[in-house]
Amino acid sequence: DSKTLDRLGWAMEMVLSRSLDSAQMPQEDNFLGKLSRMAGIGRGEAQTTTKAMVPMLDFINHRTGACPRFSYDPRDDTFSVASERAYMKGEQVYITYGEKNNDDLLSLYGFLEEDNPADIYQLSDLL
Repeated sequence: DSKTLDRLGWAMEMVLSRSLDSAQMPQEDNFLGKLSRMAGIGRGEAQTTTKAMVPMLDFINHRTGACPRFSYDPRDDTFSVASERAYMKGEQVYITYGEKNNDDLLSLYGFLEEDNPADIYQLSDLL
């Protein structure tokens, strides 16, 4: 069914462009733990990360070099984001979406970063 495939594609794009990789394996009794088990990621597995869509996090823009601290507290099942520095009132706050070249930034998030240190140029197709 084409509607089902369209919805699956939309859902995958939402997860790829708006999710956070958590370095901590979720605990069994919380929402992320249940979701991870449904996806086949359980305790004792070799995998140590899981993706989580954190409400409002995708409103924070990317900047290379930003060093936010993400943490997950399994006791109350919450994520938090802390800044690496103080911000002035009205100043824009940034996080990093990871080391991504401009091709990835454009295809996943719809923007390019000027002077992107992770940008690459592939010349193999030209030879």
